[in-house]
Amino acid sequence: MRHKASLPLLIDALLDSDSNVRIQAIDSLSCYLGKGNPRGLNSEQCLRVVSAVDQCLDDKSSGVVIRALAFLAQNKKHLSTDNLPHYLERIIERGCTKEDFLYSAANALRVISLQQSASLLINTIENQAGEQQQVMLLQMLAIVLKKPTN
Repeated sequence: MRHKASLPLLIDALLDSDSNVRIQAIDSLSCYLGKGNPRGLNSEQCLRVVSAVDQCLDDKSSGVVIRALAFLAQNKKHLSTDNLPHYLERIIERGCTKEDFLYSAANALRVISLQQSASLLINTIENQAGEQQQVMLLQMLAIVLKKPTN
């Protein structure tokens, strides 16, 4: 399903009751935007896709959330600079809700914008009251700042 006409169907599939369908929809939507937007979507369509997948960060399925985090990282060039803080905050918020998401969220932050993510994490750590959340934020910050092993 890589024809432009299937785009609305794939976006609708993000709301399917089956988490496997939602995961496959995210993967298929990634094909639309990957490798230089091979399907020739206009900026409004790209924004619509990114926005729809962003909503998957609130999904009840861990697999869907982790796939949505990976999608945002893989398609960082389609995240508008105006909305970048919104996406980074959403990723940080989701990374703190469940330990399963912490590593995926931190990696997405690192890929999307290391400097902005680190700054936002530090600011969030300074303003967080809960010790548990501070620990998770510190763990995310450590992953974001970790030097790559090549």
